[in-house]
Amino acid sequence: IPPLREGVTTVAGYVRDYASGRKIPAAMVRPGEMIELSGAPNYDTGAKGRRGIIYAANYDHNSGNVTLAIDADAGAWDKQAARLGIPA
Repeated sequence: IPPLREGVTTVAGYVRDYASGRKIPAAMVRPGEMIELSGAPNYDTGAKGRRGIIYAANYDHNSGNVTLAIDADAGAWDKQAARLGIPA
C-alpha cells in the first residue's frame, strides 16, 4: 500500500500496527508507530488502505476516539527522526 498524504484523521476503536498486524487500542496509540488504516481511502491511488507514521496523537476519553497526525512519507527516516527528536 502506498503511503498516504500528510494529514489528520480521527479513528475510533483501534488502529493496526503496520509491521506486526496487531491491533493497537485508540488509547494506546503513540507517535512514531507506523500504522495501516485499512478502511480509509487512499487519495493517492483511489483505493482503500492507507499507511503512515504517526507524529502526533490526541486521545479523547469521552468519545473513545484518537485524532492522529500522520506523515505523508513513511519512508523518510530523517524527517521522522527530526519530528521525534531522535538523532538520524
